[in-house]
Amino acid sequence: MEIRPVVTEYQQHRQIGEHCGTSTCGQTVRGGTGLVLTAMLVLLTSCYRVSRKKAADFAEQVCAVPCSAAHVSDLEGRTQSLIHPAYQELVDATIEKVTDIMEITGFGVMATPALAIDGEVKFVGKVATVDEIAALLE
Repeated sequence: MEIRPVVTEYQQHRQIGEHCGTSTCGQTVRGGTGLVLTAMLVLLTSCYRVSRKKAADFAEQVCAVPCSAAHVSDLEGRTQSLIHPAYQELVDATIEKVTDIMEITGFGVMATPALAIDGEVKFVGKVATVDEIAALLE
């Protein structure tokens, strides 16, 4: 008779997406949007600078998932709240997203996106690359 070990420990902390059935060890963003679609919407708005409205239209027209710009904004916030603690462990920095137009213009910024480091504006009107930011932080 052969005795084979059964490993089940990993099952205790895995989560299954509510709608898409995707399995993950990370925390999930709850609220009616599957893991893959949530990742896609946040990627579109954060990395590719697609508007929340266009990302919501993508969810509705391509993925057949009812969505609004407000829902995409909520997903961004919840995703950031899940990622931020892990990021803070890796980097000793404070990241702040400024949305108040008066505060933005107070920096002399007239085009977005913009990046300021230690109160000094470094990039205006473009998304800085990882290499550009790394060079500034060295």
